[in-house]
Amino acid sequence: PASGEGEDSWAPKKVVEHLIGSDWYFTNAISQACGAPALERPAIDAATPAAAAATASRVGATCDNVLRHVSDGDLAKTFELGSSGSKSVEEMLTIMDSHAKDHINQLRTAST
Repeated sequence: PASGEGEDSWAPKKVVEHLIGSDWYFTNAISQACGAPALERPAIDAATPAAAAATASRVGATCDNVLRHVSDGDLAKTFELGSSGSKSVEEMLTIMDSHAKDHINQLRTAST
């Protein structure tokens, strides 16, 4: 939107790049909190809608493969997220959920 500032003013391509990257970021942190090695940073291609969809599917499958192994016993495990401080796996999952919803709503608004 023209009146928006910061994330609110991002073009849909930027929103998609950010959303895919942040899903990877939190999944990587959750993976490490649970004792697994760091994930390799993915290449994110959102040059076209088709490329963005393919990237979202590819990165999403990688994230799903990690997150499906998270159990109730992992929820209290923590990881240091730089300036955001230490976050539990449960907190990171909650952030991922609300963050994705916010940006999906932003994309819906932009498409109307």
